[in-house]
Amino acid sequence: MNETTARPVDQAAVRQALPSLPPESAARFAARLGGGNLGGTVTAEETEILCRESGLARDQFMIAMVGVAALLAKVPTSGYPVGVVSLGATTGHLYFGANLEYPGRPLDTCVHAEQAATVNAWAHGESGLTALAASVAPCGFCRQFLWELDAADSLQIVLPTGTTTLGALLPDPFGPTDLGQSARLMQSADHQLTFHPASNDAVICRALAEANRSYAPYTGNHSGAALQTTSGRIFGGAYAENAAYTPSLSPMAAAVSQMNVLTGAIDIVRAVLVQRMFEPPQADHASAASALVTSLASSVTLECYTVID
Repeated sequence: MNETTARPVDQAAVRQALPSLPPESAARFAARLGGGNLGGTVTAEETEILCRESGLARDQFMIAMVGVAALLAKVPTSGYPVGVVSLGATTGHLYFGANLEYPGRPLDTCVHAEQAATVNAWAHGESGLTALAASVAPCGFCRQFLWELDAADSLQIVLPTGTTTLGALLPDPFGPTDLGQSARLMQSADHQLTFHPASNDAVICRALAEANRSYAPYTGNHSGAALQTTSGRIFGGAYAENAAYTPSLSPMAAAVSQMNVLTGAIDIVRAVLVQRMFEPPQADHASAASALVTSLASSVTLECYTVID
């Protein structure tokens, strides 16, 4: 699954999602979605302009963008592409997410579109979400994953049939409070992990930075991953734990998701994992990360670096 094709979002797809958008606006927007630092996002300013030009309210625009986000899905197992758009609480920007499946890998390694849209917003510096748009209500797994967010009960879930809240979709929830945790996913953090001596390798430094912002209140296994492409671009992913454990998103899965959402392709020439470890170990991502990388790029060997307390 080592793909180098261009991002599969073109003017025709945008025009189909936003039929009332003027052709020149569709072409300009499609070109902007083609990559760069703002790939996988729609800024608040763009949203305002495109809503005005297409005659859509913001929620309607988010639903339309769900169809564009779904073009990024890679679903060789299910054949069921899912796109999700999240609304950042800090900036009001929109963030795409799409589901990822991997041939030959267990189903529990897949990334759900809701997870992808959440970590995309988090990677862009958002501290929370106020809304999430999808074509159908999130599955139970994703509802549990989203419950790790601050003010999760009031998170708006925007659907073609109307808007509800995560609290309404997940009655009698189990979450961080039940395990005595005050921290929440997406909140700013710096775990101050360092190497001695320090490394100046860009890929290693990116994985370390991801570990330092990761969310691991249950194991303390602060971990991050970084992937480099043939063009030299680097993508990172931070570990995101969950009170129910199973919906936790590994750092390597988060990095692969970011590469896919921001470029529309999976193209790996180097992979690095950095993790904080205890004696005895609470958790270890190395074997799972190595297996995932090998399934996507068979010639790449995972580099693992450990910070031991």
